[in-house]
Amino acid sequence: LQLYSIGAKAESFIGNVVKMEKYCEAVLSQQHKPIEDKFDVYNTLIDKMSNEGKIDEAVKLLLEILGRFKCRFPKNPVLIALGVLYNVVWIQGTMHRRKTTKLVRMSDSTRVKLMQLLDKLATCLYMSKDSRMPLVMFRSLNWTIKYGICAYSGPAFATTGIILTGALNDIQGGSKYGQHALTLLDMTQSQSSAARTIFCVHTFVFPWTQQA
Repeated sequence: LQLYSIGAKAESFIGNVVKMEKYCEAVLSQQHKPIEDKFDVYNTLIDKMSNEGKIDEAVKLLLEILGRFKCRFPKNPVLIALGVLYNVVWIQGTMHRRKTTKLVRMSDSTRVKLMQLLDKLATCLYMSKDSRMPLVMFRSLNWTIKYGICAYSGPAFATTGIILTGALNDIQGGSKYGQHALTLLDMTQSQSSAARTIFCVHTFVFPWTQQA
């Protein structure tokens, strides 16, 4: 299973889509295997869809996988707006006591994989201008606080900083979350999310409160 999953990713990297899809199909056809064992192949397929501009298909697959773990997001615009409002109030109300240095490392490997899927979903929703994107980032933020930090925690805090700064004009609050994002990046030493986290913080958050 691992060999075929790695093979699918390798073939995807060199642009051999036909062989990549065969490897993916071989893994996904193993009905007796749990979905957790197929996460790597799903990530490869989602990356392929995104690279081909099939964002809606990628979003549909991501929501389907996350939904199997009871991680769902509303479609109704009113419920989306209420969800964003609730999370913003929660974030601003707990900001003064947030201490990221005391967060433990996320130990549940399945939860880490789900965080990776949330990260991909947020990117796809941003590209498709879907209003659910903030809810996805807030879910990643909530899971980080509740279950611990991982490689995908930094972008969640950085994006929250952007929302506080750009949408709510809370530049001090945004700056705090930007600093939290960089702290988490140092704690996780994540290379996969480092460039994005640093770019978001230093481009959209820190310029309002710090000198260049």
